[in-house]
Amino acid sequence: MQIKIYLLKFVYMIRLYTLFVLLVIVINSFGQNEFYNNGGIVFLNSGSASATPTLFVNGNLINKDGTFNNSGSFLELKGDITNTQTTTYHYVSTGIERFSGSSDQTIYGKWNGTSANQDQFYNLKINKGAVSGENIILDNAVAGNTVNVNAAGSLTFEGSNGIIRTQSTSSGTSDINATGAYTNTLYLQNSDPTKFTGYSIASGATTKYIEGKLQQQLIAGKSYYYPVGVKPTLLGGMNAFNLNITSIAASTAVVGYVNLYSTALVTSDYTFCDVAQVDNNTGTANYFSTCIGGPDGIMDLMKLTNHTNQSWEVTPVPAPASVNYDITVYPSTNFNASGTFASIPCGPYGNVKYLARNGVPGGNLAILGNSPAFNRIQGYYSCITGNSLSSQNGFSNFQLWGADNSNTNLPVELTKFYITPINNEYFNLSWQTVSEVNNAGFFIERSISGAPFEQIGWIAGNGTTNSIHEYSFADHNVVAGTIYYYRLKQIDIGQSFKYSNILSGVLNGANTFNVLTIVPNPTTINPAATVYMPEDGTMQISIYDILGQSLKSNNISLLKGNNKIEIDLSDLAAANYLVKFNFNNTIITKKIIKN
Repeated sequence: MQIKIYLLKFVYMIRLYTLFVLLVIVINSFGQNEFYNNGGIVFLNSGSASATPTLFVNGNLINKDGTFNNSGSFLELKGDITNTQTTTYHYVSTGIERFSGSSDQTIYGKWNGTSANQDQFYNLKINKGAVSGENIILDNAVAGNTVNVNAAGSLTFEGSNGIIRTQSTSSGTSDINATGAYTNTLYLQNSDPTKFTGYSIASGATTKYIEGKLQQQLIAGKSYYYPVGVKPTLLGGMNAFNLNITSIAASTAVVGYVNLYSTALVTSDYTFCDVAQVDNNTGTANYFSTCIGGPDGIMDLMKLTNHTNQSWEVTPVPAPASVNYDITVYPSTNFNASGTFASIPCGPYGNVKYLARNGVPGGNLAILGNSPAFNRIQGYYSCITGNSLSSQNGFSNFQLWGADNSNTNLPVELTKFYITPINNEYFNLSWQTVSEVNNAGFFIERSISGAPFEQIGWIAGNGTTNSIHEYSFADHNVVAGTIYYYRLKQIDIGQSFKYSNILSGVLNGANTFNVLTIVPNPTTINPAATVYMPEDGTMQISIYDILGQSLKSNNISLLKGNNKIEIDLSDLAAANYLVKFNFNNTIITKKIIKN
């Protein structure tokens, strides 16, 4: 029997109750399994709490130039639904709309209402039992339109299957060109995330998700899941993401979907992070895959040259004045496989994978700067993020970036550092590197009996090399019976530095008068001399010009041991000078340059 309700426009409201509906389905015969309201006023009352539909339409429902009022009732559809909105007549709902057809069902017309419960769904339920015919298709009359779910309503995937597709046909013919940048958008106006349930949560799900664009209303202190993706046969189908909103200026609608990659890394494709410890094998390059341990306190280098074919678009409507949030993306196996992520067998990271926001790996937490350890290369100081970013502000697009193993670098520093007394007269310092990265050289620093360290020498480095290099420095300016402490200050070409461990030594034998150091030298100020006295006494200090003419002289009383004295050059012009230290007819001459 063909069933159709055809209502002319009346000036009074027709109240349609369950019994009446059943009667008209039995007695009317106009179109097969179709409910057609042409200009009438249909009032569907009560029944939303029942498991039995108030009105069951085993076909299409068309609301053409009339009012259909689902007042707290239960409407179940096996076919399509069409709403032709006018300024006078609307679809009005505070009840349930359930789609349960065994074939694909389409939502036609205008469903973008935002007030008075008009022209929008209220409690929308998707109850599909099989993959065949599981699509609910949003085919709006106006391109770019939204299908809305009421701000007090809900969306539930009830059955074992169901996909809401936000345009008439799927997009893409392969994993490479698959996209969810569809024409229309499903808009959940309720900011309570518990009112959106039943969707798939597994990465790469092929049912119970949104194929295309999903818009949700967001508020602070809530976490929102976006089960979005492309058609099930491409990219594993669903490639979801989650937004955890920590703060937001006001309730904001945010659209999310999967799109083709479009944003290159901005400014630089280099990133710096302490990833792992190098293997010290001079016969091979120091890639991440050759590491022997976890992070060792030394910044490592990655060049990000690979990315996934798709990205996630996260767009506010409109942009909030301020927002802070965390984001985690859930790529399917196919989605993930379109990028390359070098393996890191050591440490906590697993592989090189960065989530970039608007072309910045690490998002707004990344710091752009030059790396002294890598020839002043400009890049982002941001440790590996994996699939998540925290404390972001401002919505944008997000994509995954990685590196080939050959574009990773673990710099190697000092491997050996020794101190050796030679003939009980002086100390020889020796050290070794197995490789270097932009190494300018080493300052040798010394402390006497725990005093502050002072620079006493410089040895140039070998720049960048993977060969073994041996270094040494002899300190003859020492006396017996005094403890000396030594360390190396390694300087990169960009003037960044790091210190070695500290060694100590003491010579045996008779103590002798000595001038240990004069710093700074060259100088623009009065330098300080460290003088060792074998006993208490008076030392004479005399200053001469380069021609040997005496300029000034004075006597200073010193105590046994190390003494620090200031050499007064304040009244002398910039030039080279000779300074003679005389104690008990033992004379030590030092050259000082005043700039």
